[in-house]
Amino acid sequence: MLPEKILQNFVTKCLVEANKYSVKSIVFPALGTGFLKFPPKTAASNVIKAIRDFQMNNVQSTVKTIKIVIFGGTNDWTSIEQAYVLELNSTGQGATACAAPPPQKIPGRGTRAYLAHKYQEDPRPPSYWTHFKSNQTIKDWNTSQKGNPCKVTSVDTKTYQSIAKAFTSTGGSTIVKIERVENILLYEKYIQECQRTFRKAFVTQLCTPLQNVKKSSGPALTLKYLDQEMTKNLHEEINEFYLFHGTKVNAVDVIIQQGLDSRLASSGLLGTGVYTAETASKSAGYTDQNKNGESKMFLMRVCLGDIFITTQMTTFRRPPCMKCYNETCIKHPELFDSVVAEFGSRREFVVYDRCKCYPEYIITYK
Repeated sequence: MLPEKILQNFVTKCLVEANKYSVKSIVFPALGTGFLKFPPKTAASNVIKAIRDFQMNNVQSTVKTIKIVIFGGTNDWTSIEQAYVLELNSTGQGATACAAPPPQKIPGRGTRAYLAHKYQEDPRPPSYWTHFKSNQTIKDWNTSQKGNPCKVTSVDTKTYQSIAKAFTSTGGSTIVKIERVENILLYEKYIQECQRTFRKAFVTQLCTPLQNVKKSSGPALTLKYLDQEMTKNLHEEINEFYLFHGTKVNAVDVIIQQGLDSRLASSGLLGTGVYTAETASKSAGYTDQNKNGESKMFLMRVCLGDIFITTQMTTFRRPPCMKCYNETCIKHPELFDSVVAEFGSRREFVVYDRCKCYPEYIITYK
């Protein structure tokens, strides 16, 4: 049997099966133009022919709407689209060809246009998540998701090696396992806070990079060890980093479901907030062990935004004012987003809003 006939038969069988179950509409991809490498005109003419023949022979069919979707991520998608448009226009009989606009071009990183784009976009889960995939928006997932919105999954080898390098290079010990937390509700809260920070940067000014903030000792050390595949997902425009957070073993399950809640924590050197560090050795001081001698630590995504650096112990209830540096200022609208302690042997990074951090990875170690 000729390849073209096989393609026609496949389309016909799909339509027959759809009609069998009283389906009203069906969507096909651009069949034959991928792995089979049919010329666009050949693929379009044979798919449309099969649809026409089915319609003529099944007048009472429940299938009333048939769509062809052409993925815009390939180099030849425009020629495929044009072939289908020409084929549909030539056959007529109630068919309509609607050419979708080309994919929106994302503005250059670090520009004001990019800040506006990130604030206005309808965000999706990270492309590397495996349960809540990026083929849907976060809102779509949260309106269709039933049951527990949190899944803990294993990580791929490259991610494991990247995190392991950052962990062991900054004082961490023997790793038992690394897992990823995919909590779509919790991630939505984090992304919304990131979008608020993008808006703030757009209407006021770009966040000063951590390494350029007065009294800063440099960029976050984790950036030195995590590979580019991980760091490319961070947004330096809002000082977003991966940082460590040590915790008690019995708190892990609550954190992955509800996130970090500073209201349940005791006050630290910089007040009551969510504390993170750029070195595993610093965060290890806040952990304990289970009966197997294992400890738990998170690698967090943290949005530091506008950073205030202090060189002395100060009990903050929130970050200070960006104008007068007063914690209780009521004259100026904008506050810093985070506080960094630049005293002692190792820095600590503190946010006072639980939505400014997301516990993405769990590191189990001995």
